[in-house]
Amino acid sequence: EIYHGRTALEHIEGYTIYETTHPPLGKTIISIGIRLFGMTPFGWRIMGALCGVAMIPLLYLLVIALTKNIFCGVTACALLACDFMHFTQTRIATVDTYVVLFMLLTFLFMAYYSNTPFGDKKEWLYLLLSGGFMGCCVASKWNGAYPMVGLALFFFISLWFKYRNSDKTAAEKAHIVKTILFCFAVFVALPLVIYAASFIPVIHADSFKDYLYQLWQYQVHMFNYHSKLEAEHFFSSMWYTWPFSIKPVWYAISESGSMASSISAFGNPIIWVLTPFASVYCLAKGIKKRSIAPLAVGLGWLTSYLPWVMVSRLCFIYHYFPCAVFGIAAMAIAFADITKKWPKAKKAVWVYIAVCAVLFMIFLPVTSGISAPKEYIEALEILPQWYFVNL
Repeated sequence: EIYHGRTALEHIEGYTIYETTHPPLGKTIISIGIRLFGMTPFGWRIMGALCGVAMIPLLYLLVIALTKNIFCGVTACALLACDFMHFTQTRIATVDTYVVLFMLLTFLFMAYYSNTPFGDKKEWLYLLLSGGFMGCCVASKWNGAYPMVGLALFFFISLWFKYRNSDKTAAEKAHIVKTILFCFAVFVALPLVIYAASFIPVIHADSFKDYLYQLWQYQVHMFNYHSKLEAEHFFSSMWYTWPFSIKPVWYAISESGSMASSISAFGNPIIWVLTPFASVYCLAKGIKKRSIAPLAVGLGWLTSYLPWVMVSRLCFIYHYFPCAVFGIAAMAIAFADITKKWPKAKKAVWVYIAVCAVLFMIFLPVTSGISAPKEYIEALEILPQWYFVNL
């Protein structure tokens, strides 16, 4: 918040920008809350909280659009609502919230495109909306581009399925060409325009040429910062530890006598630990069965996660947040498959979700900052690198 909340105010006041390592859209959205409610914790957090709430129905719509299975949609929503990271990260002024929000919208409208009959005019609308939200995703943070590789594969697979099931007439072949050309506009040109326009609040140029020059210099600055960063941080962690919630990021601690208020960011361990396995299952099923729904979810998880393997600078567990959302969708699909084969297992799924909810409540004092006895908080430091009140 010292970076993004402060910079959001600077957007409003026209001051020199403090945080220049990420694109501006996320901070611009945070600034809306500050304009409405002032430079207060509520003001710089409200937009993220609202977007966090919106993620629940958006994930439901996405899973329903992919699977046509209400059980899948409800399961995915329940698991996301019980996730620690979703709760903590969307209640503070960080831009990761907007990456996940726009990512969900991007994939949602691509799913609608996939479901639309070949040649229907709504195809263009859904592709346009998907491309527009893709631009917003990347304009919030560069890692928003990672899952878009999965989105591209989702599109081409959907297009191939549509063409394969068509009559392959000359008109339908022409429609394929038109669709691909249209996608160059909405998934290349439109996101570039949105991305460039997102810098308007922070670039004060004398001309359009000067704006483009400053925009380019801004990109060079961001690239150099991230590619050459050699800083160390006690709460940084390696990518392969994230699904197992081995090292949370301890954001804040306030102590008063025997009571303490603590905030740490990490995933609900019994949810996150299953996300890689469920995602790999969906990838395998999608390839073997040539099924779009599990393949789209699996590709979303893989392309969100895999790039971090190659990132050498320090990283944190919250970088897994977008991956976890895809992983939760994959879990819902896997659970649906299990209950379809063994109907009695549905009770076990509901019991599992209930346990996730109980765990969410148990750890609420260290994910929300609610004041609690230090002894209780200390008791939650189960793993060696879980720091909630003692360092």
